[in-house]
Amino acid sequence: QRNLEDGTRISRFTVTESEPPRIDPRSEEIVLTFLQGGHNGSDMHFGPDGMLYISTGDAANPNPPDDLNTGQDISDLLSSILRIDVDHKDEGRNYAIPKDNPFIDTPGARAEVWAYGFRNPWRMSFDQKTGDLWVGDVGWELWELLDRVERGGNYGWGVMEGRQSTNPEWPRGPTPILPPTIDHPHSESSSITDGLTYYGKRLPNLYG
Repeated sequence: QRNLEDGTRISRFTVTESEPPRIDPRSEEIVLTFLQGGHNGSDMHFGPDGMLYISTGDAANPNPPDDLNTGQDISDLLSSILRIDVDHKDEGRNYAIPKDNPFIDTPGARAEVWAYGFRNPWRMSFDQKTGDLWVGDVGWELWELLDRVERGGNYGWGVMEGRQSTNPEWPRGPTPILPPTIDHPHSESSSITDGLTYYGKRLPNLYG
């Protein structure tokens, strides 16, 4: 069976007034759906700007890499960090698209896309002091990646795995490919999970 077109979903629920509070499953309002597959991403956080950021993977199994050729394609919601406004609704949607999203005026693009070119951005976090968005992108054969994500940034998948060329002949997205901020070879680690920027007092060497 092929991947389900709306198999990954972002939903809104109402929480009851009871003690302890409980989610009412009957209150589900589906906000957004995208193709389900081996790499779903599916982390989400509210940013310092109040917008909801959602990570999506390439909806594929490990091999062959990016077999949907979606990493550089911004006409769908895959392989991306999405940014939406869940406090308002555009006509026909259960959310609104922020007017300052980078591809809102790009023909054929999904305007929800904030950044793209990720394989499986499984976890991400906002730096509580700087507001920077950090994404841990699970690599393929050689590299594990940490990206400090920029508005409209292109992080290379599946033309690149970090700094490593994978499919140089494939079409590229509308913005230049950026190198990872930090990369780790598989001799050090695999299947990276993004954490939090540390501002504690106990381990001063890790501060920041």
